[in-house]
Amino acid sequence: MRHKKASLEWKFREFELRHTRGIWWYAGAGVVVGALLVYCAITANYLFAVLVMLVTLVVFSHQVYTPPFVVCEITNDGITLDDEFYPWKSIENFWIITVAAEQRYTLYCKVKRGLSPLLSIPLVNASRVEQVRAMLSEYVEEDKEYVREPRWEWLMRKLKI
Repeated sequence: MRHKKASLEWKFREFELRHTRGIWWYAGAGVVVGALLVYCAITANYLFAVLVMLVTLVVFSHQVYTPPFVVCEITNDGITLDDEFYPWKSIENFWIITVAAEQRYTLYCKVKRGLSPLLSIPLVNASRVEQVRAMLSEYVEEDKEYVREPRWEWLMRKLKI
């Protein structure tokens, strides 16, 4: 049984809600998917064609799916995301990226175990940033070298995927 003392808790969506995509986004996506399918037909690469169709289905299905809320709790013992617990000894460092113009604040934690070595946790507002930084600084070192979000997340956000 874990001992809880001081804690911070908040909820956030598992992923960003429906992107606002214009007609040009859909036209561009259609051209890219069509070009890939033509390439698959020319090269007789039917497995890749199935993969292209599956990815297309997943991207478009996110338009109608409402992501559930995830509860994040930071305690003396570590960080809990729903049912997944990360003790302080499994976290190498953390950093917080702030994009004030977009009112986006994200906590990143580099973990030592698991398939996903980077936790990306949205902070709900600007006031939460300093609370989280103060609490995490007691247990884990802050990496001040990171000033931008990871390229993969930036690309996915810009492509509205």
